[in-house]
This record gives sequence, C-alpha cells and structure tokens, in this order.
Amino acid sequence: MGSPVESVTTNLTANELLAISWRRLAGKNLPAAVDGLPFQQLVEETWSNQFETFMRNRLLMGCYRYGRFGPQQAAAYDMVPSMIKRLRSFQGDGNLEHLVDVANLCMLVFVHGESVGMEMIAQDDADHTELK
Repeated sequence: MGSPVESVTTNLTANELLAISWRRLAGKNLPAAVDGLPFQQLVEETWSNQFETFMRNRLLMGCYRYGRFGPQQAAAYDMVPSMIKRLRSFQGDGNLEHLVDVANLCMLVFVHGESVGMEMIAQDDADHTELK
C-alpha cells in the first residue's frame, strides 16, 4: 500500500488532504465530518491558539530567566510531582495559569522523557474522562 497521499487527487485543499490522511493513519474509515462539522472546524474547535501562545510565552521567558531546558535539566528536576501540585492548586483556586504550567511540564517530560528512561506507548486503555 502506498502513502496516504498517492491515491488522492491533486484537486484537494490542504485541509481535505489532512483529513483524509488522519482517517487513514487511524486505520479507520472515519467520516469526513463529526456531528456535521467538517475537519477544519473540528481543528479550530478542539485547539486553543491562546493556550498554545501562553505556553510558548512562558517557556521562552523561562529560557531568558533560567536558561534553556534540555535533557540534563530533565534529569535534574522531578516534574511529575510539580504537575500534580499545580493541578491541586488549580482545583483550589481556579487559576488557569496553573494549567498552562502543567501543560508545559507535560510537554517537557514528553520531549525529554526518553533521556530519563521514559517512553511513549500508545494505547487505548478505555480510561476516559467521566461525565459529572
């Protein structure tokens, strides 16, 4: 089987091509829309550019304040307890900044985790967020 792009006509927009590629990568014949929403609208509704900007700004400011964060720093810090502490703080005071900090810590662990013996093992463990 060829790449997801080979059998697609060249008349598709980039967004349509992305949608087709995601469906193929998932190994499923997923519909082109979910609840009537096309792929691009789903992308816009499931991502926050503002949140991403807050994350990036804080990471960059941290570089200026404390220096760059790399594998050596990842090994020196115990980030998971800090994530849990910040989530508890958010539960207590509702300050959304804590979530930005948690997201940055999660990303740093993801990016540098292999250097400290962690690995990505994709799985669907059926452990999903429950309704209130």
